[in-house]
Amino acid sequence: MIEISNGGTHTCRIDNKDILCAGQNPFGQTTIAVLANVLQVSAGLLDNDCVLTDDYNNYQVSDWGTDDKGMLDVPELASL
Repeated sequence: MIEISNGGTHTCRIDNKDILCAGQNPFGQTTIAVLANVLQVSAGLLDNDCVLTDDYNNYQVSDWGTDDKGMLDVPELASL
């Protein structure tokens, strides 16, 4: 499965549960850590991105890029 999310100046995609982002990178939004089992991606309008990952039914949200408005303060997910 391939999923694509376009931000204002960059694009992220999931391919075989891996994530890749490309485009303008002034806030590190295309520089990502190694993430496994990515289920969903959302490329922010300008300066941040987030993904939902599944580690053996332990779902986690990861966010990166700028944090000028607290966008990287991701709350812990409740059990689904």
